[in-house]
Amino acid sequence: MVKCQLCDTYPVCTKTSDGKLICKQCFIDRVEKLVHQCIDEFQLIYPTDHIVIGVSGGKDSTALATMLTRIEKRWPSGAKYTLVAVDEGIVGYRDKSLECVRWLQNYLQLPLEIISYIETYGMTMDEIVTRGGKNACSYCGVLRRQCLEKAAIKVGANVIATGHNGDDVAETVLMNFLRGDVARLERCKSLKRELEREDGIIRIKPFSLLTQKEVVLYAHYMKLQYFSVECTYAGTAFRGNARTFLQKTQILHPTIIHNCVISNEQAKAELKKEQLKKSQRCTVCGMQSSSSLCQACKMMNELRNGMPKIELK
Repeated sequence: MVKCQLCDTYPVCTKTSDGKLICKQCFIDRVEKLVHQCIDEFQLIYPTDHIVIGVSGGKDSTALATMLTRIEKRWPSGAKYTLVAVDEGIVGYRDKSLECVRWLQNYLQLPLEIISYIETYGMTMDEIVTRGGKNACSYCGVLRRQCLEKAAIKVGANVIATGHNGDDVAETVLMNFLRGDVARLERCKSLKRELEREDGIIRIKPFSLLTQKEVVLYAHYMKLQYFSVECTYAGTAFRGNARTFLQKTQILHPTIIHNCVISNEQAKAELKKEQLKKSQRCTVCGMQSSSSLCQACKMMNELRNGMPKIELK
């Protein structure tokens, strides 16, 4: 029996990106220390923070909420946590994943806030897809983001933590590069804690230095319950092309995800594009925006197409 190269006690379960053969216990400890190191190095969490953890019932957000709770016990920061789930109204998908969210709430004993598209925008994601001219992910990315901000404001939180891992960050960088979208490349979120706009909610991604494989293994070894069915509309996303490319390349170059994340961080530092934007409020819904009309309201106006005006709640 091959034993763990770190503790020399338990049998090997996995291989790290740097080639070490380690056991389950050492893997869990190593991943939690890596995330804590990321939080500490980039000053992601302050003692006075009230942090909303965006949860969907999937592996990433379930693992994030679990790990942040465990890290808080191992290395107390004094921060307060609240779970927030967005119900987009995707029949047969979101209703089932919310069952996993409720399991997570019971498991971690954290408060849970659920905000829905139908309450916020007057229509479900299923209805939006039938009316809209864009792919589903284009709408959902904007609307989910605003829902999380609204929920954070409602519960009095100042930080939103999401389960985006290194693969997600690398996909976003590659996707914007392939599209030739320089503006979005410049706006790619830094690993550091920062306001995106004056008076805006702070967003953090504690899993930015973890690969998707590490997140999946952590959820598996911790025996977490999560919803593993892919979103009904996922097939329409251009992101899938970037993901496929990175997954194939990662076989030959295991560090490509980490390299992409770090390169993006270094590029942002060199370009010095991290100044805060001027504070503006959307004239319709009052949320933070880089223009007089936020992207969510622009999309909803397009979708309604002459329908009776429905105010954002």
